[in-house]
Amino acid sequence: GAVGGETGTGSYQLNIKEDGSGEILYYEYASANCSPLEISKGNPRIVGGGHCVVNGEYLYILKNGLPYSEDEENAEAFCYRMNQDGSDGKEQRLGNDLVFHHTSCVVGAEEGSIYTAVSLTDTETVTVETALIKIDPEMEGYEVLAQWEGEAVDLAGVSQEKFLLTERTQKGGRMEYRIFTLDRETGEETPLFEDKTLSVTGCGMYEDTLYYTVEGESTVHTWSLKEEKSGEDLTITLPDGQQYTTVTIWDNVRDGRLQLILTNPDWEEAVRGGLDLETGAFSPVTLRLEDGDSFPYICGEGDTDFLIYTGEGTGENPEKGYMVIAKEDYWNNRPNYRSFQ
Repeated sequence: GAVGGETGTGSYQLNIKEDGSGEILYYEYASANCSPLEISKGNPRIVGGGHCVVNGEYLYILKNGLPYSEDEENAEAFCYRMNQDGSDGKEQRLGNDLVFHHTSCVVGAEEGSIYTAVSLTDTETVTVETALIKIDPEMEGYEVLAQWEGEAVDLAGVSQEKFLLTERTQKGGRMEYRIFTLDRETGEETPLFEDKTLSVTGCGMYEDTLYYTVEGESTVHTWSLKEEKSGEDLTITLPDGQQYTTVTIWDNVRDGRLQLILTNPDWEEAVRGGLDLETGAFSPVTLRLEDGDSFPYICGEGDTDFLIYTGEGTGENPEKGYMVIAKEDYWNNRPNYRSFQ
């Protein structure tokens, strides 16, 4: 499945300082402690940004390239693999023209390779393509598997036979999605829906199942990547018996719950919450950040806690960028946020 820098007890996050150097910080949930990871070979320079990925015993830094930069020393993209304690680092250089799609990294479980969508810039023609690439688990090269015009394609899932991909398009003030599979042997693309005009308003992948919502509809649709067929539609029962008219997926599955927005033109505001994919129970979430207005965005998940993004951290004060909250408190709307030190 899609991965980030998450472990059961904390999360690795990339912090870029004002001088362009990067450090890996580990946000430990139980202690609410934020501390830098000591990388045995020294911190690689991360000019241009990037992100962290945990895959099995390894931690990876995926550093973006800077296609138009004259800073030759720092312009090249790379994948840096190390043990989670920072030891035994190994680097794969990827050229200046490659920028990782942040939400599009998927680990191929059967062999440990990293698959990700990237943007490739042609600086001569000033055009950008999206490529699906496979990075060798031993850092011994990478392979371009497919390419598309523009930057709108992202990778959602991987099976032994197929890749599952989405392509975003802006329609009015909102995003819509085309969803298709790519055969790993033949390279053939197959759209999930024969009706290509279907207005998909949100989608998310969890345990080989794609969940998606369609404009104006009140059910969540499912599709199995393993079986390559549609599954059972899901409906939501609100605890107080209210009736909603439309449902939209708005973020990743967290704690086994699909994050949804329910709307009804008669309501003053939409209802957000999580649909438990095992029990079918829906938990409305009314929590806000400490400003009383912003909705808490979950950017990391451990065994018992969520990492919440505050938007307030800087390169010099990274501990202010996140808070931690117990999952039980989150789903029960108890604002017991803990700040990192």
